[in-house]
Amino acid sequence: LAIEPTPGALCYLHRNLERNRRTANAIVFEGVASRIAGEFPINVIPGMEKYSSIAELIHPATKGKPKKQLRVVGDTIDNLVERFALHPGFIKIDTEGAELDVLSGARQTVAKYRPVIICESWPDDLVIAAGGNPGAVTRLLRSYGYDVLDHEGEIIAVPAPTIADCKGPPQESDHHLYGNAHQH
Repeated sequence: LAIEPTPGALCYLHRNLERNRRTANAIVFEGVASRIAGEFPINVIPGMEKYSSIAELIHPATKGKPKKQLRVVGDTIDNLVERFALHPGFIKIDTEGAELDVLSGARQTVAKYRPVIICESWPDDLVIAAGGNPGAVTRLLRSYGYDVLDHEGEIIAVPAPTIADCKGPPQESDHHLYGNAHQH
């Protein structure tokens, strides 16, 4: 299952599936994954759709770029997994600040299938600028029974969120969290 909401990204996705002869192996949901089903505004910079988000566009690469807002359908991972009769073993999330919404809508899927999860994680200052709560994604993954690891395989410690911990300008580097279900 590939989830893409923007016209430009969808064009590339469909073209790549066709070129690689994988159209029969992939389900494409043309919308967003979120905590609830509905219709959502998505902020887009034409030609830079990798920064598109239902959250505010605050990544440094988007500064000063003309933004456009589209309306797209959205659904939960739980609903999509059920609708398409999927059994996911792996979930990758890169939603430019909406990762908490996606994971909140995947509660049943995560509990039932225990997939490996790779999730983008923003620096605290970007999370705050987008109206989010630093550490919330990590805390949610932990509440699902996952160890949360950084890109080097080290378990991430999650301090209580505080604005005082956010220092310096936003960085352009990508940060990722890796979630592995606890072995019981």
